[in-house]
Amino acid sequence: MKVKVLLVLLLTLLSFGCGRRSIGYGVVLWSPEEQAVSTGSVVPVYEESRIKKTYIIASPTQKAPYEIPASRVQLFKSRKEAESFASSFEPVRYLFAISERRALPIREKPDRLSKQVYRLRQDELIKILQLGTEPSDENGLKGHWHKVLTEDGTVGYCFDYYLTLYDGKTNTKLASNRDPSEERIALLLSTTWRPAYFQTMVSTRRIDLERLKPEYGLFITLDPPLIRIQTPEVQREIPFTSLTAGSGNRFLVEGASVSLSMDPSARNLTITFQDKNEQKTLQFIAFSGDVEELIQKEKERREKLYESFLEKGRILRSSGFGEITLKPDGTFQWVDFDRLIPTVLGNGVKGSGRIVFSTFQDRSIQGEYEGSITFLFEGGTTGKNRATFLYKFTDGGVRFLHVPQGNIRENTIQRLSTTPLILFFTFS
Repeated sequence: MKVKVLLVLLLTLLSFGCGRRSIGYGVVLWSPEEQAVSTGSVVPVYEESRIKKTYIIASPTQKAPYEIPASRVQLFKSRKEAESFASSFEPVRYLFAISERRALPIREKPDRLSKQVYRLRQDELIKILQLGTEPSDENGLKGHWHKVLTEDGTVGYCFDYYLTLYDGKTNTKLASNRDPSEERIALLLSTTWRPAYFQTMVSTRRIDLERLKPEYGLFITLDPPLIRIQTPEVQREIPFTSLTAGSGNRFLVEGASVSLSMDPSARNLTITFQDKNEQKTLQFIAFSGDVEELIQKEKERREKLYESFLEKGRILRSSGFGEITLKPDGTFQWVDFDRLIPTVLGNGVKGSGRIVFSTFQDRSIQGEYEGSITFLFEGGTTGKNRATFLYKFTDGGVRFLHVPQGNIRENTIQRLSTTPLILFFTFS
């Protein structure tokens, strides 16, 4: 086996030594090892591995072939094309940038509304591929969109307000002339502010789809000057005339009865305002998570739970509580459920509806039951048209333990009933 490996290596070296034919010429955008091949140099490219996503190139300082990530090389058919590009690349050959803040987005196009392709970490180093020449005003922030390359090979555009340019040749940061008060305003405007409970949901893995939505948050614009607050309980638009950084953590909002403060870490934002003759204070957090992705994952989690029922059977029968038919679309038909009225359900509910897995168990009651399921009945009055149960699969069936609505707070089952109602069903 070792002999075969040595032969392969020997043949590879010989092929390079005998003038191996190239597939093109490349310009090295970001060298992993400057001693082996320098950034900005033009090199012959001999092979491409689509599986490994690499190129085999000729190194000016090494006799052996050199493997480099394909994302770090710009490939051309001819040497002339490569040399022309290398000449235009020279001004940014050793120019890098460092992210001054966490979750700074890289976008598909030089536009803050375009698709996000990457989020930078605090102090993450990226390679500048092309400096933006057109100044841009992004919601009050003035700067340029630079074309950049990340270490993992992502290419996109990053707004430079929170980038520090770095000279890779001299290993020095290039000075910034931004005003500190302007930086605070810029940080306030560029941060995505979400209700504080968003982070609680994520950390506890208890996502409430009714309270976690992309439109919920605090949004500030300078053109027009407007503060928009959107939560499940509050929907307000507050116009103002000017916004400046005040002393300490506060901001001065002229033309509106608003108190606004951001803590030194820029992770928490507090706003106090008048709402329907009542003073309200709301807390928001800097949130870098993808809300749409969180929603999709939660929907998938719920679908898997429903599938765990369907796999055992579409019909559940009970000697005392009727028959439930589970349908593939998440709806149900329940006949002979009269014993649930009026203790669980109110008068007027129909025997059909939909099933959701929207509640979670508090740690104090976890263990015996596998999860919780809610039947939302059509008809009836709000609050008396739903039945939530903890469930545990048994041999050929399932055991339901009813949970009164008063025992559920913020989609979490806090405690069990002292006189629980238990239902037994068999699958068929």
